[in-house]
Amino acid sequence: MTLIIILIALGLLLMLVELLLLPGINVAGIVGLAFCAGGVIVGFQQGTTQGITALAVVVIGSVVMLIYALRASTWRRVALNEQIDSQAGPNVGQTVKVGDNGITISRLAPMGKANIGGQTVEVSTIGELIDPQQPVVVIKVEANLIIVKPQN
Repeated sequence: MTLIIILIALGLLLMLVELLLLPGINVAGIVGLAFCAGGVIVGFQQGTTQGITALAVVVIGSVVMLIYALRASTWRRVALNEQIDSQAGPNVGQTVKVGDNGITISRLAPMGKANIGGQTVEVSTIGELIDPQQPVVVIKVEANLIIVKPQN
């Protein structure tokens, strides 16, 4: 009976990991399903009552886990909630000029935020990755696009 409990518990845990942490068809979900099936098979080998009980536990546990995973509050905990407060509007080209210096606020991969001339703006690089808090210089300003490079 202990083997059945361990197999079913590991199977449900792996399927929960698949739903919340590793979405898609991954090894964790397949192995979890195999563990649950193994627990049910071992249950039926020990007797019909144990098999039906194991099957009921797997079905009920799967339904409860699915309901928990589909709740909105579950996904709010893992969602990215960063606010984007930078701007790259038509007036940015008037205040930011080629040759201005600034410092990156976020990682530029290749787009991100930088502080140039005391304002937070969205900037881009030409394929380079620049870490936060690195000095940059503006090399090109178009209508809604500011291109920077690392300052040497």
